[in-house]
Amino acid sequence: MYDEQLEELIEVAIDDGVLTDTERRVLEKRAAEFDCDIDEFNMILEARLRKRQRELGQSQCGSKPATVKMGNIKRCPHCNAVVPPGKVRCEECGYEFRDVEAVSSVVKLQDALDKIIMYGGNEAKVEKAQAKTILNFPVPNAKEDLLEFTMVAMGRGDKYNKNDDDTVGGAYYKKFRECYEKVKMFYADDPLFAPIVEEARKRKWRPSLLVRFLIGFIVFEGIIWLIVLICD
Repeated sequence: MYDEQLEELIEVAIDDGVLTDTERRVLEKRAAEFDCDIDEFNMILEARLRKRQRELGQSQCGSKPATVKMGNIKRCPHCNAVVPPGKVRCEECGYEFRDVEAVSSVVKLQDALDKIIMYGGNEAKVEKAQAKTILNFPVPNAKEDLLEFTMVAMGRGDKYNKNDDDTVGGAYYKKFRECYEKVKMFYADDPLFAPIVEEARKRKWRPSLLVRFLIGFIVFEGIIWLIVLICD
């Protein structure tokens, strides 16, 4: 019905019968890229989610529980082992938890940036302080949190100021690179992270124009000297 990549994302998101706010936002963003009517898309999405929930209700009686998307986890729903706060995977059985963070990193970072504005100051000083906050903000570990945070950093990054640590766009650009390293390590083959991996490959982070010029100049000088030596 939709683009093949979008269909795959939908299937993955509703597979366990639960659709988180983060997953919905990601799906809506992808649907918008394909010029889908968002209201109609959400109606169809809800219908498919309810259908999947009915399927799970009929087939999972007595079977291994699906991944639980919950916040304040105290015990593992699979092996009932006690889970320390903040963990994204059960240390006993390896069961993966989702949406562990009650408040997403995106919200926490935005709150910090808003406080900087409230403190006042000239525009340049405020932006510099915000850029520093973004650069120093830790990359989240929980899957949905990392997905949302990376998508935001990807959208707000400014490639034209990518080497300027004093601008918000440049700071987000570098933070996206930092997030992508974690995505590449843990979720490179996860369909939900496919747009991130695709965008990172498009950018193909290369040395700056000045660095490439200096490298080319050095190579050119080396060739000239080599020719001179051969002629002598």
